[in-house]
Amino acid sequence: MIHFDILTLFPDIFTGFFGESLIADAVERQIIEFQLHHLRDWAYNKHHSVDDRPFGGGPGMLLKPDVVVPAIESICGEKETHIVLLSPQGKPFEQRDAERLAQLDRILFVCGRYEGFDERIIDIVQPEEISIGDFVLNGGEVAAMAVIEATFRLLPGALGDQKSPVEDSFSGEHRWLDCPQYTRPRSYRGLNVPEILVGGNHQAVARWREEVRIERTRLRRPDLFEKFGYPPSPPVKRIRHKRHKQPPVPLPQDSFCDTIQPYIESWAVARLKVVADTKIPSPMDQEAFPMANVPPSVNSSDHEQTVDESLDARLRHKIQRQIPGENDENCTGNFQQPGKD
Repeated sequence: MIHFDILTLFPDIFTGFFGESLIADAVERQIIEFQLHHLRDWAYNKHHSVDDRPFGGGPGMLLKPDVVVPAIESICGEKETHIVLLSPQGKPFEQRDAERLAQLDRILFVCGRYEGFDERIIDIVQPEEISIGDFVLNGGEVAAMAVIEATFRLLPGALGDQKSPVEDSFSGEHRWLDCPQYTRPRSYRGLNVPEILVGGNHQAVARWREEVRIERTRLRRPDLFEKFGYPPSPPVKRIRHKRHKQPPVPLPQDSFCDTIQPYIESWAVARLKVVADTKIPSPMDQEAFPMANVPPSVNSSDHEQTVDESLDARLRHKIQRQIPGENDENCTGNFQQPGKD
């Protein structure tokens, strides 16, 4: 059981907070207990003033150290008490802080007002300063309620289901956001519940929720990944598939293409060599050095075409003599490539 002490200028604010919902049930079942303390009870002048103007000028009023420090010392007494001072200058409150506070037995919340506390209060008391966000409230009462609510719900028996605080956002090892939740009706205004949630496969549902939590955290709160680290990669299970060996496709033996291919290659190489060695005279060369075998009326392109046609004819005749023809008396139908027996 945790005992909460609250030091404030407005104790009535907490009356409804501790009298409703689950926290009221926790008080009734003695899971927690609380006590409210009015700061003005430690004021020493006839006006019961607890604040004064700041030195150096400036707007607003500050809570006086000679009122707040005696009040804190009186409440704590000889008991071991953890002091929490709510301030926008404090450490941002996180779920890990709630888990840590839930392990304590007695906590005192000091709620500020106006422009805050005299700095000597913090120097003397040495409290834990907590902020619930980068914004400013009129006082620390609402912030104290937020910290108390986040802390007490982690106590055993505070909630109906003990798994609820474990699977919430910012809980667990990686502090991811929670996954989306659905209830009846199954379809509403054209929006349907994901089929995987109604299929009955609990393992598939758990995997889906884990994947959605990771993706939602990555999109909405990438800072959590940077702070707590990325999720570990699941082990890869290699599946070996049986491969059926296919018999090789037999190729036709002594086909015409296999027989003619070496002759075509030798013809192409010979043709490229002759063309490369043949010099085609340019118009300038014909005017300076007229060739006897090229009449002046024939241009270079016509001469090149004549050389190509003559060359093709000679090579074609040579190949035809080497390839056995259909009328060859020694042709048996099985052609052999040159150089092979």
